[in-house]
Amino acid sequence: MAPLLLVILAVAACGTSKMHTRAYYTLAYALTDEERLATEPRVPVMLRVKELDVELSYDRQPIVYRYSPYQLEFYQYHQWIAKPQRMLTELIYKHLKHAGVFRQVTTSLKEGLPDYELEGQLRNIEEFDSDTEWFAHLAVTMQVVDTKTRRVIWKHEFDQRRKVFNHDVIYVVRALSQVLEEEMNRVVPALEAAIVADQKEQR
Repeated sequence: MAPLLLVILAVAACGTSKMHTRAYYTLAYALTDEERLATEPRVPVMLRVKELDVELSYDRQPIVYRYSPYQLEFYQYHQWIAKPQRMLTELIYKHLKHAGVFRQVTTSLKEGLPDYELEGQLRNIEEFDSDTEWFAHLAVTMQVVDTKTRRVIWKHEFDQRRKVFNHDVIYVVRALSQVLEEEMNRVVPALEAAIVADQKEQR
């Protein structure tokens, strides 16, 4: 009986391990021709994208979910592939670079002092649940600073909750990605206009 019992326990342990496999997620969307606004740069400036600051609650890889504004929960087996502020910063950088409107878009200082820096804060990135409904919640503030004068020349913020009809974390991540893509499609032309206006003022 003892060997049989050990076999049963081993099988049960394997099943439990398989059920609790950790899953990793990333924000992502395909950059399309519609999101490439220029084949040649229209604005002759270097723009540096700094890593976003982040609210302490989200400065971690486990995905946050909540049922109340006053209490956070963390998934044990659903995690971001990297800290969320790094993922958002990378997507913002890629989107601005793909748009093609600025002479150079970078995330480092290796190329020298940029003309402008985009900075901001990730305020919320989470799954928000009620009794019967799930929402993807993303809130970000951004601003662009003239590096010579430290003047803020442009600001943008959004706080969106999007209903998720399939109650699975992957659909929450997809909705968060869609929100960011839509916001970035608004950001690029607005940012271009702000920098062009600032450049004219400096002449």
